Amino acid sequence: MDGFTLIETIATLTLVAILGALFIPYMGTAIIRSGESVQLLKQSFEINQVIEKLAADYRNEIETGTLNLVDFKAGLSSCDDSGNDVVAACSGLFLNYRASGNLIDIAPAGDSIYEAQESAGGGATPTDFLLVIVTKNNESTRVLFTK
Repeated sequence: MDGFTLIETIATLTLVAILGALFIPYMGTAIIRSGESVQLLKQSFEINQVIEKLAADYRNEIETGTLNLVDFKAGLSSCDDSGNDVVAACSGLFLNYRASGNLIDIAPAGDSIYEAQESAGGGATPTDFLLVIVTKNNESTRVLFTK
């Protein structure tokens, strides 16, 4: 007789069942969560689109000599790229450079100092940096714009 005995068949099926019981939960999680990385990549791409649009506006204002960081910050409310159905939240924060220790930190008195010196046409302002944070869902990217 050519074939397997009943004991060999039962032993093989038992072994396959045990391996399957160990393998299925492991692979099940990987298969169920496989789309998460694609979603994260899509979010990153959409955030980069918004940043590229902001950078293009920034370069345009630099080239035309019309850059005003206060106005640039005010324009962040429309930072989404609605033409491409990309919607992300943008916020801006003025930063202060302290020569002692070469630190950049949040401007101590907020935007009011910057706006007062900017409107007065004063020389070097205490906040020559604008930190822009672009957020979509739980992912965010930060970009620093300077004068």
